[in-house]
Amino acid sequence: MIFSYSRLKTFDCPRRFYHKYVLRKKEPSGPAAFLGKVVHGAIERIISGKDNNEKDAVQKSLEIMQEEERENGFEPPEVNIGEAIALTRNAKAKKHMGKAEEHFELPLDPNNLFSPILQGYIDLYNNSPNNIYDVVLTDWKTNRSPYHPLDNHQLGLYAWALSKLTGAEKVLGILRFVRYKETKEAHLYTAKDMETARKWALDRANIIELKLVQLEAGKDPEKLFPEKPESGLCRYCSFTGVCSGSGNNNMLGEIKTYEDAVKIAARSLQLKAELDRLQEILKDYCQKTGSPIVVGQQQYSQSLSTRWTFTKISKKAIFDELTAKKIDPLSVFTLGSNEIKTLNKYGFDDNKLKEIGGKKKTTESYRWKKAEGGKKDAVKSQKKDKKAS
Repeated sequence: MIFSYSRLKTFDCPRRFYHKYVLRKKEPSGPAAFLGKVVHGAIERIISGKDNNEKDAVQKSLEIMQEEERENGFEPPEVNIGEAIALTRNAKAKKHMGKAEEHFELPLDPNNLFSPILQGYIDLYNNSPNNIYDVVLTDWKTNRSPYHPLDNHQLGLYAWALSKLTGAEKVLGILRFVRYKETKEAHLYTAKDMETARKWALDRANIIELKLVQLEAGKDPEKLFPEKPESGLCRYCSFTGVCSGSGNNNMLGEIKTYEDAVKIAARSLQLKAELDRLQEILKDYCQKTGSPIVVGQQQYSQSLSTRWTFTKISKKAIFDELTAKKIDPLSVFTLGSNEIKTLNKYGFDDNKLKEIGGKKKTTESYRWKKAEGGKKDAVKSQKKDKKAS
């Protein structure tokens, strides 16, 4: 198996990897991913000189991506042409500004004849204009939330590949977020940084290849490639509905062990992801048509919420007018959770607030949040189950 960064990253959920790369089931591109493909294709067309302006580049790239999607058996998502052109323009791509969409295939372990192979396409690279680094690597992103290059290993792997292709010892990696005109994140990759990324890729590729050998030997694929809803990938996965918990009503019985609780909790994450994905589809329909979707006595439609914000001056104006009308301002103004946090910074802790007459009320609720104890808490729960049994 030849690996790419995205293929290795997909293994964050082994079950999704199994469906996509072992069973070779095809997935439709989501709207965000499809838009990213169109924009990347348009940028490459401008740099290579195939098109002279963003509009033509986007239109041609869109046609190509739509055809690819239909060849895979899916109807391509709709694309806002104006948005795609604006994102392409923000990339500030110019004809022959460097080498674009450079393809590479390299062994992750050069000393091993049977090494896993890494392949990829580098958005853009060119020689450095100074002696601080050897090569400049640029990767365009259509993400809504910027992040740092070291937050994952993608740019590090591309830097490593460039060091092998060009002999560069230092590579300046830049993430260019095209939703924002001037937003970019950069990191100067040294040999140590590149080795960290390579080692991550090699370790993961070796684990996958071992599992593939075990699969061929007849081992249970569900055990080799377990579901991992905590990865957060369910929302973007087309295979959630065929995971082992899907349609299993036996899961709705009494929880007797911690393991039972984990199975049900995992399935609830999958169902939540499916619900979020379905509601995004409904939202898209409502926005395009302006019509509510009625099912029996329920309807899915636009819901508007209004929230006011006030400056210090506007708050003072309200206070003064209430006072002038002989209305006690303190009967109107309240201290919410954000204001209490601000008071905490100025020495108003729980004891102080109680001293001046504050009353603290705590309500109980159960919801998903980031784990605090992680595996340690899980082990404790498992031990309690064994003692109880």
